[in-house]
Amino acid sequence: MEKRVLLFFKATEYYHESIPDAICAFLKIARRHGIGATATDDASLFKNLQRSKYQAVVFVSNSGELFNDEEKAGLVNYVEEQGGAILGLHGALASFLNVVDHSGATPASGTWDWYGDLLQAYFRSHPPIQTGVVRTNKSGMEALGICLPAEYELEDEWYNYDRNPAQNAKVTVLAWADESTYQGGEMGETHPVIWYHRFGPRNSKVFFTALGHLDWHYKLESHVHVLEKALLWLLTE
Repeated sequence: MEKRVLLFFKATEYYHESIPDAICAFLKIARRHGIGATATDDASLFKNLQRSKYQAVVFVSNSGELFNDEEKAGLVNYVEEQGGAILGLHGALASFLNVVDHSGATPASGTWDWYGDLLQAYFRSHPPIQTGVVRTNKSGMEALGICLPAEYELEDEWYNYDRNPAQNAKVTVLAWADESTYQGGEMGETHPVIWYHRFGPRNSKVFFTALGHLDWHYKLESHVHVLEKALLWLLTE
């Protein structure tokens, strides 16, 4: 049976200009592996979202209030009852916040606890876009087939979070931001930027990367490589 993925890009506050590039990258990955893919900003699909139709959902740099109560219940059912898989991309942490100031001048906090637990953090703030160093968990990445150097430089928007996913023993961190290499980091020595875990009674797979603010990231081989291997892991039974 053909695997299928839903690429959900609704944004009701800040709109990342990289969203079309991210969707294009995922569609290319899907074609390369014979995966069916649907891109949409229609939240009503979540009211009766079925894992039999979409085995994974990608939240593509979303923002703002994405769902009404019925749509929220549909997502919870998809993950907790059906075992649906989730990939969160960059701005997905900036959904369901109590403020609209995504510059970080007013620190944000989440309004839907379940969603914060699903992704293991909410966006809180970020400094200006700048170059920093990413350090990787080589053995953890290799377990998912990801091949990246032990460290590399990247220009990006470095998110600070309302909690540190690295403090959860059930979370596997694959990469950290080295805060000594840029200004404005608030997470300390263990500042995760890529992680995954199992969630809920069905041990649903959840993968998140905080990287990917800029449009050219989706033409960057290393970034697309991570997204590709993450998606393949999510779709593996």
